[in-house]
Amino acid sequence: MGHWHHGLDKLDACALNLAVYSSEGSSSHERLGDPLFPANALRNRAIALAPTEMVLPLDVNSLLSNSLNVHSHNGQLLEMASTGSRAALLKALSNGAVQAAGAKSASIKQHASNLSHWLHTDALYGVQYVKGYEPHVVLSKRRMPWFDERIHDNSLGRQLFGEHLHALGLGFVVHPIAFLVHQAPLRNSLAAAATQKIQEEDELLYDQSLQQMAQDTYQPACHFAPCRRPDHSPADVSPMANQLCSKESAVESKPAKSWMWGVHGELFVPKGRLRDWSRAGFGSGDRSIPRPASFSDLVGDWNAAGDGVLLRAIQQSPEGSALQLPPGRFKITQMINITKPIVLRGSGASQTTLYFPFSLEEVYGNTPDATSGYSQWAFRPGFLNFLGSDPIGPETLLGLAVQAALKGDSQLSKVRWVYGGLPSIGSWVRLVQSDPSPFETVATTGNNASHHTASQGAAGASPKAGDAGTSSLIDHLHGGWNVTSPDAPAHVYAGELQGTQYAAQLIARVVSATNNSLTLDRALPFDVRPEWQPELHRVSAILRDAGIEELTIEFAEETYKGHFKEAGYNALYLSAAHDCWVRNVDIVNADYAVGLNGTHFCTVEGIRLYDSRARGGGHHGIDISFGADNLLTNFTIDKEFLHDVSIEWYTHGNVISDGSGSDLNLDHHRGAAFGNLFTNLHLGKGSRPFASSGAHGRGPHAGAHNTYWNIISDNCWTLPDADFGHALVLAGAQSVTACSLPHDQSLSALVHPRNLHDAMRTRHHEYAHLSMQAETG
Repeated sequence: MGHWHHGLDKLDACALNLAVYSSEGSSSHERLGDPLFPANALRNRAIALAPTEMVLPLDVNSLLSNSLNVHSHNGQLLEMASTGSRAALLKALSNGAVQAAGAKSASIKQHASNLSHWLHTDALYGVQYVKGYEPHVVLSKRRMPWFDERIHDNSLGRQLFGEHLHALGLGFVVHPIAFLVHQAPLRNSLAAAATQKIQEEDELLYDQSLQQMAQDTYQPACHFAPCRRPDHSPADVSPMANQLCSKESAVESKPAKSWMWGVHGELFVPKGRLRDWSRAGFGSGDRSIPRPASFSDLVGDWNAAGDGVLLRAIQQSPEGSALQLPPGRFKITQMINITKPIVLRGSGASQTTLYFPFSLEEVYGNTPDATSGYSQWAFRPGFLNFLGSDPIGPETLLGLAVQAALKGDSQLSKVRWVYGGLPSIGSWVRLVQSDPSPFETVATTGNNASHHTASQGAAGASPKAGDAGTSSLIDHLHGGWNVTSPDAPAHVYAGELQGTQYAAQLIARVVSATNNSLTLDRALPFDVRPEWQPELHRVSAILRDAGIEELTIEFAEETYKGHFKEAGYNALYLSAAHDCWVRNVDIVNADYAVGLNGTHFCTVEGIRLYDSRARGGGHHGIDISFGADNLLTNFTIDKEFLHDVSIEWYTHGNVISDGSGSDLNLDHHRGAAFGNLFTNLHLGKGSRPFASSGAHGRGPHAGAHNTYWNIISDNCWTLPDADFGHALVLAGAQSVTACSLPHDQSLSALVHPRNLHDAMRTRHHEYAHLSMQAETG
């Protein structure tokens, strides 16, 4: 132990910060000169100043094994610890012997972690709390309670800490590999005398604290200035300042460095709370949107010729070409479906206008839903539709992942390929997982245009009462929150999601494939577990490289009929499309402006939504459901839809960036939408940023790991309630007046970088360039 600390000093491997403490208590302490090691005070100081997301309070007389850093169980343990449901427990061994620390003096202290079982297992296992236990735990800093500085005895202080963890409702899960070695402290005669004098006082405080815990009134004493349950950034231990309700105070302040990212991403870790969003958008972030050559120009009196001119031109345009629309205002009175890779290009949003004088209801009638009574056109499709097909089935199956992997991993170490299923390097594969259920599987992949509508909900059998525990994947997508339990509150219950087939999907490129393993070019956004039937499929999307750009879509100035009564002034709908785009398009007087359903790597850029006169709003501005890794950027919403920007139905990895609105609403529409990024957004008035909808039965509004990075408003704005979602991240906010969101970092000023997606993409390209240089050189 001494050699280890001496080596660290010589290597400058850690910084030594000295602090002098004096007792504030009985005169007996003062007379003795307080010779006791102030363990709890130092532990609290370490917790408060720790710059990391996860914290392990470790005394100087303990040596940690390096297996905590490298073992594969870490991701699962850290997720438990970060959500606060479990404390990751480390086995403590006595220096010089393979026995539980403290075994000779008080066997209960460390035996609760079950030494005999620990020596013969390599799997995580839970243990029951035992009174008198002195745990060494890894836990999220946000959920780590303080040590009670009134207790001077080192052992009794850690025991009280263990009692507090238990009283807070945390369980304990033992790491099967990592451990620490504990050296019993040596005390001189003066310290021994001091211990004897204050022992009765400490034991009295201990008993009083246990009574307070039973009454839920216990508060550990801490004298260090920032000592309170941290609900702020470790880099900024001052309380969140309500005076930052002024726009100037936040915008003009120097952006803080986030401990999750750093300056250039040096603090980013794939297994942390931040996801790598560099792959969102067209070409998986590796290709720019192309500008294909024009096939033909539509000229002449279009209005006189009718819609047939445009339809014939679309049919005649070869794949990979652009159909150039001239300046002018052109009337369209029917639905147009594009199913091949062509581009519909105007001469500029101020030059070319596609005008729709009638609603879908006027053109095609309206058959309301038989159950709900909702309008047939409340959600989709639009007048302009890009419709693809993206099947998943036996014909696309490549293999099965038969060994677990953790979020943040990029390798599946054990794969069973079907005959001829071994993919080639550089090819695209789709990893899918399904939610286990005792009843018929609900097929809701959203991969076909006619497959699913939000008004229908998830089709299939309804969950049976008492099916708790059958939907572990759904719980996982909500950060481990048990939302599928029948005992869950109605507004977070996810019974409708139980048994969903292909609920979790990832499309990635193959880096290497052997007869029994697969390495991907990106990290897993979720765990892989055999009970979720992980399958690998060939990606067979038939619609790629299609787009619409440089024009305006305008509807008649008819008053909005109201929620679920929509007449169908619906503009754009993309379904099962990959690598497609909407660019520099204005949409005027829409009920439903843009819908992305089951799309991957699509970009919506430079769009503006507004009304030519006050018509009472609309339903959805931009709605993203199913699919993943889409990019919505550089957008303006100058009207108030019921839902301005919506995410729902298992969609993940999407980026919403560089956008603004008159009173921007970020609607989280339930259905386990997880791991999405909202960055560098201006809310405008800021009166309804998280006002969200979605039917009960689809879980809480947000899935896990959605991130809000630099959200700005003209006025004070309020975060949602704590049951909005779990394991969410807020980093960089201006004009925050309330903070009940269970986030990991909350700053009352902006953070660096301003746009996290841009920074991640820059970092990705730099790494790719260096890798290419290394290969060629």
